[in-house]
Amino acid sequence: AWVRFAVGVALLFVGADWLARLVGRLAAARGAGWLVAGPVTRAGVGATAVLAVAVTAAVRGSPGVALGTVLGAAVAMIGLGLGLAVVG
Repeated sequence: AWVRFAVGVALLFVGADWLARLVGRLAAARGAGWLVAGPVTRAGVGATAVLAVAVTAAVRGSPGVALGTVLGAAVAMIGLGLGLAVVG
């Protein structure tokens, strides 16, 4: 179990580093800075996780969990965005 955990953590770090470098190159090529690229990347990664949970729940016969996951994520993102806008 520990070997799988260690391999998973290592792959997570390698994948995160690869994604950060890729986003940096794409942002530089498009003339956008990290201020734009970072939140867009975070939103994409977050949406992927929500999609994975929703699809898994739907396949396992729990459409309520799938709908709740999608709606909950949307409400959280809107709330966080509005909260940051008010603070900033």
